[in-house]
Amino acid sequence: MTIKFIEKNEHLKIEQDGKELLSIPSQSLGDSDLKYYSEDIDKELSLKICSSLASDIPKGLGYFSEFESEIFPNANWIDFKKENGSVQVKLSITFSWEEWNHPFTIQEFLESYKNEMSDIGFKTEINKDDGWAYFDIIFFVLDGIVLHRIDEVIHAAKKEYQSLVVKLARAGSENIFVKVFNFPKEYESICTQYLVWFGEFLLNLGIDADVSAENNRHQTSLIVSPKEAPELLIKIEQLFYQYLSLPYIEYSPAQAVSASVEDKYLLQMLFSQVENFKNQIQMKDAVIEMKELSIASLKENLHEKEEKILLIQSMKNAKDIEIFGGAISLGEIKLGPLKLDPKKLLDAFKGDV
Repeated sequence: MTIKFIEKNEHLKIEQDGKELLSIPSQSLGDSDLKYYSEDIDKELSLKICSSLASDIPKGLGYFSEFESEIFPNANWIDFKKENGSVQVKLSITFSWEEWNHPFTIQEFLESYKNEMSDIGFKTEINKDDGWAYFDIIFFVLDGIVLHRIDEVIHAAKKEYQSLVVKLARAGSENIFVKVFNFPKEYESICTQYLVWFGEFLLNLGIDADVSAENNRHQTSLIVSPKEAPELLIKIEQLFYQYLSLPYIEYSPAQAVSASVEDKYLLQMLFSQVENFKNQIQMKDAVIEMKELSIASLKENLHEKEEKILLIQSMKNAKDIEIFGGAISLGEIKLGPLKLDPKKLLDAFKGDV
């Protein structure tokens, strides 16, 4: 249900289904035209406001709040205001210095990101504060539902981000390899997690490497870069192909190999990861199978209901005939192309007697 904006008695009231969600008192205008600026709008109310038509949002409404995006989780703050005839949105995409784990600096990334987004027509700003970097995208919404435009911008920002990460990783160092996969959507998350576990696999072998995965629509890119001894890159790539084959090892010819206690421990750890991966795949298969069964069951129930409705509809215009003082009531009946009216038949028989 959409919300309503009501300007009355120097207040802007935001209502839904007759219930007041927020009342914002008007403010004296200074350098800004934001007559109704509020610090009390949370991300739930912000989502409702953004789900409105740009033309329905009153002039002077402004706020800054958290934002939640399933498309691109890094897009998590919004600065919203309507000063004139259009809504201005500043969408903040945030990056943590502490959690940054790419083989290039965050400053290098932000400058390149700014150039890439400018090339496709977006105005951007870079801000930094307390261990965080904010990449702000500024755009206007003239008409239509505001959230639809926000989602379009987030899709574009995510696409450029993922493409740039791969591009910078390849250009920044010769000591990396990048592999691209096309996983079915239902299994993308599970398979990506298995790829990331390759970092643990290398660490157990005493190889310290940065391993990261990026999802771009239907493509998943794995980036691997050894922190030390770059000459190990070829060996790491060979190990990666062996790692990919582990879930299918039961189909490979058995080989008699003697192993030390340490090697057996590493193998056991590795097999545990593989079994976990296979179990998740099986669980996903079961969920999909249950979903398909549910859909089939719903279709069958719908078909049965449609048949019952047809039976009822065949009698809904009939004139009732009552027998035994109303204990039995019978109306006009359709049998294929024929339509029988027991009452008329009975009256006809009575007339012949």
